[in-house]
Amino acid sequence: MYMYAVKYADSDGGLVVAALAPEAVELLGVEAAAARVAGGAAHEIVSGPFTAPEPGPGELAAARRAQVLAELTALDAASARPLRAVLAAQTAGQPPAAEDVARLAELESQAQALRVELAGLGE
Repeated sequence: MYMYAVKYADSDGGLVVAALAPEAVELLGVEAAAARVAGGAAHEIVSGPFTAPEPGPGELAAARRAQVLAELTALDAASARPLRAVLAAQTAGQPPAAEDVARLAELESQAQALRVELAGLGE
């Protein structure tokens, strides 16, 4: 069950109505999720509840692409604290804490895997 959808014109001028994944709405908020699905095009948010038809392969790829982009944004945010700690240590002439370096490496590994997946999803 979907609570929101977005209506927008595609690049050929055709009308598109796409359901917003509940996970994307929860992570990004309604407006940001709608803007991401609409690709920055002018759009209108439609409230539900309603059921959406089974998505086609292109819609599944677009939804996964939006989810991967949201996950990459979250990883960037999670990197701020350990990166700040590493830079502070280096500025002070001290070696960075091993746990901060390990956390950055873990986050970068996750981001690299998502970037590979994103490249496979296309535009």
